Amino acid sequence: MTESSTPAGNETQPEAHDARASESQRATITLLQRRGIEAEVLIPLIRRMEQELGRDEAHRIARETIEGIAREQGAAVAEALQRSDLEGFHDVKDTWSGAGGDLQIETLREDAEALDFNVVGCRFAEMYRRMGATDLGFILSCSRDFALSEGYSDDLHLERRQTIMQGAPFCDFRYRVTAAEPTAHAPLDEQTEDTAPSEDVAAVEPETPPPTAAAEPVAEPTDLERFEQKAVRVGGILGRMAKKIAERAKPEVERRVEQARAAAESAAPHIERAAQQAKDYVQTHDEQIKRVAETGARIAADRIVPPMLRPIVNAAEQELRRPAPPREDEAPDDTHDDDAKPSTPRA
Repeated sequence: MTESSTPAGNETQPEAHDARASESQRATITLLQRRGIEAEVLIPLIRRMEQELGRDEAHRIARETIEGIAREQGAAVAEALQRSDLEGFHDVKDTWSGAGGDLQIETLREDAEALDFNVVGCRFAEMYRRMGATDLGFILSCSRDFALSEGYSDDLHLERRQTIMQGAPFCDFRYRVTAAEPTAHAPLDEQTEDTAPSEDVAAVEPETPPPTAAAEPVAEPTDLERFEQKAVRVGGILGRMAKKIAERAKPEVERRVEQARAAAESAAPHIERAAQQAKDYVQTHDEQIKRVAETGARIAADRIVPPMLRPIVNAAEQELRRPAPPREDEAPDDTHDDDAKPSTPRA
């Protein structure tokens, strides 16, 4: 890999140097490790989105989200470097191959007009292949490259026809500066009669436009504002997903509710009939049920109560079986015959 040299005019840039230094201090993990951590969360999420929304729609949402993040990262890199030319982008490319050999890069051309290189070894593709998500690896990693260059500079254009992620032997990166050329005007001494202004036109003085108030400079959004914008965008995506899931689930939920209601209505007569049968059985076999209960209680007592306490238990049982004496407030029984009454002795 060819090491890029910083132009003399950009050697002393304290702000860009401090930004790069603070960024390197925060980068405690490699880019490959970072993508692996993201993939552990994003791959299951996208797979679920495929089931709920369809493969094409799920991939579209994921790709647009990832590309939007990469575009913002490219703009942040240009702001940190305080430059957005192609030579400044050389430093960005060098960081890709410097992450422990995660990318093996062969540089073909590297100057102010072009940046050509091939990636002949890619551990990112190997990682996504091990995770069974080569199709998502292109969305989560490869598709970032175009958006990153767009965010870095509107004039930076990337051409890439193949990637290792898609099965090619190498990735061909070709960066070019595609700034629009200014319109050429003929010198005044070369203007013909057709191009020279007429006397009538020259005699008319142009109207002086009214003075306008100077436009106030637009303040750059803060990190918090950028985070809020991302949160709003992600929240909108999740909201649309939830709405579509609810719309798809509504017919199934209504069908299940109708099935449960019909089952309850169908089972109601059977439940009522079973309850009535149980009630009739208890009323018909009341004495038998009591005898079975008493027999069971007696068997249990014989097995549990010690022999020395059985007389006490038997006495208690006989006492319970003895009919209760009439209460004092009960009326006397007048159903006996007069012959049974004792005769009153006469004087």
